[in-house]
Amino acid sequence: MARLAMIRFTKELGEPVGKALEASYIFRRLLDGDDISEFAASLHTAAELLYDTTISYVDKNRAPTLRSLINDLNSLFGNLSEDERKAIANSILG
Repeated sequence: MARLAMIRFTKELGEPVGKALEASYIFRRLLDGDDISEFAASLHTAAELLYDTTISYVDKNRAPTLRSLINDLNSLFGNLSEDERKAIANSILG
């Protein structure tokens, strides 16, 4: 329904309005019911995770060991078993 309205408004009001409506529509779907502050917090958390993950690999001579990855996983919340932690750590190491 929103898609049809967007097409109609684009025809009646022009391409610039249509592009703005399409951007708004895509952004609304991206939010998936969250408000903008919840979305921003999620993006911030994801960015911090990616930064923290890559920082470990900046110095190629000091790659993290399996034990250090397991210890890092132990500090996370959740109920992972030792086997699950080892599987995740091995997956990260490649």
